[in-house]
Amino acid sequence: MKVALITGGTRGIGFAIVKLLALEDNLIVVTCGTKAQSKVQLPERVEYVQCDISCLKSVTAMIKQVIDKHSKIDILVNNAGISHIKPDGRFLIEDIQEATWHQVINTNLSGAFYTCKQVIPHMKRNHYGRIINISSASARFGGVLASVDYISSKAGLIGLTKGLAYELRGCGITVNAIAPGRIDTDMISDADLSDKWAKSHVPLGRLGKGEDIAGTVLFLISKHADYVHGATLDCNGGWIIT
Repeated sequence: MKVALITGGTRGIGFAIVKLLALEDNLIVVTCGTKAQSKVQLPERVEYVQCDISCLKSVTAMIKQVIDKHSKIDILVNNAGISHIKPDGRFLIEDIQEATWHQVINTNLSGAFYTCKQVIPHMKRNHYGRIINISSASARFGGVLASVDYISSKAGLIGLTKGLAYELRGCGITVNAIAPGRIDTDMISDADLSDKWAKSHVPLGRLGKGEDIAGTVLFLISKHADYVHGATLDCNGGWIIT
């Protein structure tokens, strides 16, 4: 049985990933930032571990807790992320406070760096690992609703993916990223992203679902993706074609 660690898995895309991977006979560990988040009902073989993903000390303690209990981490999905979106547009750089910038970067990018830093040594010892970083289509083209703090953090995840793919040659570990388009989750619930909008802008005619991203994760951790390494897979219904 594979042990999968999924950050930010209590809602949205992360929750969809957790549910799908749990069906595949994996043992899932989900990070949650607060005790309230741990009240979300999850499938069997799923357990919570509380962690401030933006804090290296907290991440280090969390990884130790998982390793002490399960002896390994086979799969790491860096999904935890935050964004500040206005219903009528994006926050301009003049609007973004320094504290907001650091909050977004520390959660979305530094958090992934911290988990990779702590998990990779264990994967190296087992000569096996699958790491997936959840980036964003906004990192590909500059975004429409997303502001520069979010875009920068998600572009950084693509850079982290490429750098680790090069660094981890011969270790039995693959590292890839997924760049979702507009996914129907509570993160974008305040924006006007109706089916009418999707039919006009997305070639496949609909907003994405968490399950669409979860299916891409499932492919990347399967044997069918053993030769996929350092890639960023676009999953956006054709909205942004790179």
